[in-house]
Amino acid sequence: MIYMKHKVPSLAEGDDRNLKDHTTDPVSKQKARAHVSLTFITFDKPTVRIMGFRPIRNPLPKDYIGVMKAGEGAQGYTYFCVPKHALESSTNHEQKAETLKGQLCVVKITKYVHDTREVTAMKWIKELRDAPTNRFVGLFDEGGLDETAGRWLAMSPILGPSLREFTMPYSQPRKSLPMEFVWHIFHQVFEGIGYLHSRDPPVLHGDFYATNIMLDPIHQDFFGFPNVVIIDFGSAKILHPDALFGLIGPKELHARDAWSAYDLIYRLTSMSIEKPVVGTLADQWEQFTEALDDMRLATGLTGSTQEDIEGWETYLFLEKWKKVAVEARGKTPPEVFEEIASGLKTTEINEKLDASLQAVVKRHGGGKPGIHQISPSV
Repeated sequence: MIYMKHKVPSLAEGDDRNLKDHTTDPVSKQKARAHVSLTFITFDKPTVRIMGFRPIRNPLPKDYIGVMKAGEGAQGYTYFCVPKHALESSTNHEQKAETLKGQLCVVKITKYVHDTREVTAMKWIKELRDAPTNRFVGLFDEGGLDETAGRWLAMSPILGPSLREFTMPYSQPRKSLPMEFVWHIFHQVFEGIGYLHSRDPPVLHGDFYATNIMLDPIHQDFFGFPNVVIIDFGSAKILHPDALFGLIGPKELHARDAWSAYDLIYRLTSMSIEKPVVGTLADQWEQFTEALDDMRLATGLTGSTQEDIEGWETYLFLEKWKKVAVEARGKTPPEVFEEIASGLKTTEINEKLDASLQAVVKRHGGGKPGIHQISPSV
């Protein structure tokens, strides 16, 4: 449980509010205090209320101004933000929101103040010369440990939905996901995860699901389809040869990460798909889905059995199916591009963001203290 307080409480001085209703034994309570002090930084929720606005429910680093919420999960939360100096340096308080979009970023606050895995992995990827950088979220600011917000970092913004959000409407009856879109997602997802898995040492994402795959409509390596961007490296691991991961061996960890990638694409193919019934494309699709299922089986095995199976690595699978995916995607009819563009809801997202930016600029123009804690209603 996180008890919200403006500054870090001194648990050693007997502040037991975090521990209320959890333990009454003095020894257990002391151990709990030590655990809380090593794991969390805690804060009060802001209480400022302004007509037409509501306070940001979570603290942000002091140098950033919250624009609107981007997301929240078990490990932390994210906000679209602009650097505070971007507004303070402006003498034109009527400036348009569009002028701030170039400095927009996404600030992520993690609940675990000692966990630096995400920054480490993102920096490592950034330093690789041949990395397909369009497949990975960019590191805007390495961040650090803020006295009120806790552990944070800033990333490049992606003004589009997650893969899960985009595909949810296709779970409804009589609505089919275009086959060409699935080929596109497979190609770019495996281009990213396959690259990470092929490094020496390999990099494992550790939390590879549809919610951590973003669709970027602004950047399109293949015109008409959004770029795939992999986010959330908070569970990432670099498999150094001498690294220890408990009872699980490096190869099994690698296989588990590969299984997540195969399962992600297999789930897409299991939806209602708009595809040809006969012909070469139909045959290739059937072979592809069977191969995905085989790889799910291979990477789901453990121990000595897995040692007997070769070729389950994601980068090898991409090599085999890349040409087919690219050719199938190249035959996308115009109506599919229109359907995808409609589903991305780019106009809605930008209108909401513009309104939020304009509201932040207006409030900042008043010169009121604590503006970094204020956000328009979302």
